[in-house]
This record gives sequence, C-alpha cells and structure tokens, in this order.
Amino acid sequence: MHLLITPGLRIPLTLLVAACCLGGLVQPKIMSVYVFAGAAIAAIGVLSVARDSSWRTACWKKWRIGLSAGLFFLVVAGASLFWFVPQQPLPFDRVGKLAAMGLSLFLLMAVPLGHITIRAVAMGLLIGTALVAVVLIENGLIGFLGTIFVGPPNTAGYENFYKAPATILAVLIFPAFLVYQSTASEGVGTRLVTGLYGVAVLGVLLSGHATSIAASLIGLGIAIAGRWAPKLVGGIIVIGVFVMMTVVPVANSPSNVNALLSATQNHASLQHRVLILDFALKKIRQHPFLGWGLDSARFLPHGSDRIVDTPDRLQGLDTTLLHEGVVRLGQNLPLHPHNILMQIRLELGLPGVAATLLAFVLIIGRIVRLPGALDRSVCFGGLVAAIVIASISYGAWQTWWLGSMVLMTFFFRIGLLFLPERTPE
Repeated sequence: MHLLITPGLRIPLTLLVAACCLGGLVQPKIMSVYVFAGAAIAAIGVLSVARDSSWRTACWKKWRIGLSAGLFFLVVAGASLFWFVPQQPLPFDRVGKLAAMGLSLFLLMAVPLGHITIRAVAMGLLIGTALVAVVLIENGLIGFLGTIFVGPPNTAGYENFYKAPATILAVLIFPAFLVYQSTASEGVGTRLVTGLYGVAVLGVLLSGHATSIAASLIGLGIAIAGRWAPKLVGGIIVIGVFVMMTVVPVANSPSNVNALLSATQNHASLQHRVLILDFALKKIRQHPFLGWGLDSARFLPHGSDRIVDTPDRLQGLDTTLLHEGVVRLGQNLPLHPHNILMQIRLELGLPGVAATLLAFVLIIGRIVRLPGALDRSVCFGGLVAAIVIASISYGAWQTWWLGSMVLMTFFFRIGLLFLPERTPE
C-alpha cells in the first residue's frame, strides 16, 4: 500500500478517510463497506510485497499465534452449527462473515504502510471524528434546550438515531488520542489537531447518551490505571471476562435479580436489560457445555414473547418491582442478549469461552509488551471502552459493530506507527 500512495495523493486520501468516518459513523450500517474496501486496497499492498521471502517469514512469525487463535474461534463457531438447537435454517453466512472480517483485520494490520499514508489516514481520522462530533453536539444541545423550554420528548426515535455514532465515537477517541499526540509532537498543525481532537471528545460528552459517556469515562479511568500498573489491569480484565462467562451463569438467582430490579425500578431500559440477561442465563443452564449454536439467540424458544406472557420465567421474582414500560412491551430476548460475553457463552458454550479467553490473553499480552507507557494506557482504555459498550448494547455478530472494531484496531495501528522513532512492531 505504501507503494501506491504518493505525496500528491495525500490530500485526496485524507479527505477520503474523513468522508468514510462521517458516512460510516453517522450511518453505521455501511461501516462494513469501508472495512471491506479498505481490506481490498490492503490486499494489493500485501500482494505487492508477498514475493519477498523475508517479509513472508517475518509476517508469519508475527501473526502465527493470532491467526491460529482466529482459526480456533472460526472452528468453534462452525462446529456449533452441528448442534444448532432452534429449528431454523443454519446460519452458514454468519461463519463466512466472521471469516471475512478476520481476513480484513489481518490485511489491514499486515499491509506495509509508508509515512505519507499514515499521515493522511491520521488527519482524515481526526477530521472525520470532529465532523461527526459536531452533529452529536448539535443533537445534544437541541435535545437539552428542547427539554428545558418544551418538555421531555414524546419519542426517543430522534435521539436513538445518534446512539450508534456516539458509541462508536466513544471508542474511536482512544486511538484518535494517539494520532493527536503523534501529530502534535511533530509540530504539524498543533493547534488544528488539538482543536479537532477537542471537538471529538466534546461530541461524546455532549451527545446525551449515557452508554457513550460511561464507556469513555470508564475507559479513561482504566487508561490512567494502565499507565502505572499494566500487568495488574490486564490481569483484572482477563479475570473479569472469565468470571462473567463462567461464574455469573452459575451464581444467577432470583434474589440477585430482585435486587437489580429494585435498583432499576425507575429506568425501563436498564430493567429490561436485567430481565434479558436473566432469561439468557437461564437458557445457558439448559445447554451449558456446547451452547445453542452460533447466532441462535434470535431463535430461542419464547425469546420473542412478551415477558408478561411467559409467567413461568418470572417465578421467584418480585413482579411488583417491574416498570410499567417493561410490563407492556418488554420481550424476553429481543434478537440478542445485548452482552457480547453472554451471547458467546449462550451460543458457543465452553469452547466459546476458551476461544474468547485466548483472544483476550493475546490482545492484552500485546498491549503489555508495548514499549511506551502512554501507548499501553490508551490501548487499555480503548479496549475497556469497547467492552463496556459491547456488554450493554448491540449483538455480537452485527456486521457494522464488527466493522467498527476492525477499524478501531487499524486506527490504533496508525496511532502507534505515526512517530518515526517507534518501531514497525
């Protein structure tokens, strides 16, 4: 890819990346288009150097463990189709999509990048996220002023339109920070990049979306802790994932659920998430070892039924604590558990737990080995921010969400490679 980008193409590439950020973040469903287009371009760069045996050897040594882990996850996902429990057509396309996303991630991480390319992508990222933030700020201010002068809105449709862009931006501000630091340290447009990054952060904080704000603030806290104790923070993340996927399904009880229902009595959305999680945990107990099969969450028995229409699942729960909105409209499991770890545990069972833990160990191991304390802390912050969002919203196999994670990882690579004194690793 570095052979294709000349100084004359830097500005067009910058504008292209900015346009992709603006289009993909505002309308996330087209995010996968940008991922696959970027992977196609990256494939040209990879093929252009694949004739060099030394590059192939170095690439294999660097990626063999990650490729093996990714293949293991695909094998687990594919094998789960053989015990797919719901009486529905087998979702072979989901396995293919996971494989395509994995290949795209590999290409974007393995493609050789020149300094001109890195600078163009970095500036495009900062400009694009700032433009998206302007839209979020406008939406947040209009909603705030409307609440003051008109009253609470009758519908959340307008607000929810910006939910996905806000959550994606909450994750992207972490790799964008590395890009900002690297650019500013070179003295290139310091005021410009400072302003662009400031607007991006302000967009998250003024978006009005609790998930986005919480993810960014929790990520910031982890980033601060990771700067001084990276191994401790990494160990806590791995242990937390293990406990969530193995201990929580066993420890779930009506008394614990009632306590959470009481705490969320005035928040319909949060209370509904509690009941969704309770339903998923009960389904995990029915197939605890191998799970229900990849993407089976949307087809589980009684998953699409209203909570009040399935009284058996409410046994032991205090129904007087239920929010009126949950009683009227709440489904047991609308499409997915809204928690990536629980969805993997539910669908892929213990093999999925092993594959997920392996992935986290490898990712955290790479972060801990980064030479710069700032690099380690920001990578930890972005990882945890993504975990927070994936534990509250969205399905594990949604194409645009997977595409967002691929682009976030690629932008981290850009941020880590930007300074000339940093090594290509």
